[in-house]
Amino acid sequence: MLEHAGIALNQIEKNDFRFVVSQIETAFLKPVEAGSFLTIETEILEIRRASSVWWQQIMDETDVVATQRVRAAITNSEGKPIRAPKEITDALMPFLSSFKNDD
Repeated sequence: MLEHAGIALNQIEKNDFRFVVSQIETAFLKPVEAGSFLTIETEILEIRRASSVWWQQIMDETDVVATQRVRAAITNSEGKPIRAPKEITDALMPFLSSFKNDD
């Protein structure tokens, strides 16, 4: 999804920014065998100044096998949380979803 938003991780790292997973919650719904082809669908639930919340569905060829709620922070190269640059938040806004996971 980041590539679809025009965000190349190697490029933002050159500009002293990083996405860092600060929290992740995964629900495993179905077993998956080694070698299975999986697809991850991602939506952004929330964008804040220095973090965002992402919702992911991991699917095999027919079913959702897991879901994840991920909080990602933006830091500089020393790991200090920083405000997301406007160009990053602007690029992510089209992927902002109204979907919420009611655990």
